[in-house]
Amino acid sequence: MSLLKFVCMKKMFAIVVFVLAVNYLQAQEQNTPAAKLAHHIADKMADSLGLNNQQRAKVFQVNMDLNKQKTQARGKSQDRAVVGKDLQRIEGTRDSLYKTLLTATQYGLYIQKKRHLVTNN
Repeated sequence: MSLLKFVCMKKMFAIVVFVLAVNYLQAQEQNTPAAKLAHHIADKMADSLGLNNQQRAKVFQVNMDLNKQKTQARGKSQDRAVVGKDLQRIEGTRDSLYKTLLTATQYGLYIQKKRHLVTNN
């Protein structure tokens, strides 16, 4: 085997190991409670609002981002009032983030379903 082939094989092996490691880490991230909840929300919205796969993926990412922000807010202070205010502020951004992802019809239906959930629980 020539030195060039050996070097190429070594690089290919390194690339394969890297790709496998990235896939493993992504799979682990998908098994967290936050990821399971984000998937559940995205699946429910996809079913009830008729989201396409791209919209579903974006809704999932919005929910993961919001969860990350909430986790960071919880770690910043021990004062429940401060944390509560931060969590409300973060949660208050959800609708505006969804609005950028959904069509006008989908967003209207989302707001309608959200109001129904809030008033009937």
